[in-house]
Amino acid sequence: MAKLNRKRLLALLATALVLGTVLAFFLAVLAAYRMAPNWCKLALVLGAVIGRVHHSTAVSIEIANNGPEIPEEQREKIFYPLVTTRRDGSGWGLPIAQSIIGSLRGSIDCQSDRELTRFRILLPLRGLKAPQGAVTPAT
Repeated sequence: MAKLNRKRLLALLATALVLGTVLAFFLAVLAAYRMAPNWCKLALVLGAVIGRVHHSTAVSIEIANNGPEIPEEQREKIFYPLVTTRRDGSGWGLPIAQSIIGSLRGSIDCQSDRELTRFRILLPLRGLKAPQGAVTPAT
């Protein structure tokens, strides 16, 4: 049995936090799908390119709504902290989502016009690596 020192305990807590956040994210997507299946699409993508990396399979999650259009100049900035297009927004939701998705080697992008605003998330199904310092079954 491995000795549980301070460094290992912190790594274990960081892993639990990441896994808990990822689980909460997927539960939120699942809840959105159940509440509004016409606005949330889940799909398996074969031959996806995420960033500059080709993946044989990925999952695509598309969430859309018919709210106001996000202007193109704003779309370039909405993933930065404290930037929001909503009057009551904090500007933290999309940067946190992008950080979690990025830690899973995925991507998120936004497309918006007068009729719909869509956020598309791509996550590879193979080749996911645990975050640095994560406790894995092998350690």
